[in-house]
Amino acid sequence: MENTSLKQKNVMPGFVSVTFKENDDFNTLCARLAGYNAERFEAVALRFFSGEETIITIYASDKTRQSTSDEHHLAVHKFKIERSLADFFQEIRQMNFTISNNQFEMWDMEVTNK
Repeated sequence: MENTSLKQKNVMPGFVSVTFKENDDFNTLCARLAGYNAERFEAVALRFFSGEETIITIYASDKTRQSTSDEHHLAVHKFKIERSLADFFQEIRQMNFTISNNQFEMWDMEVTNK
């Protein structure tokens, strides 16, 4: 199924890179933000929503329960956290994001004025 929301002119795809603080990793950060036990859960995704409110959603697999009804899906637990992006930025060392129009793949660009 095609994602029609990405075809809208006011929605732009992109990617984000995050550098963690020393001695931190993705699961440690997510466990601290969501308050879950890092021995039990393993973070698999983190989503930001910022609009009228800011919500950070962490999806984590339960290491003690790996089964789903479908072998093509991963069972995850959803942790929703209301926290400002400024508070989140204090939890990481740095963050970089890029957005682009829908005409070209970002990975296909070649910078010519290096």
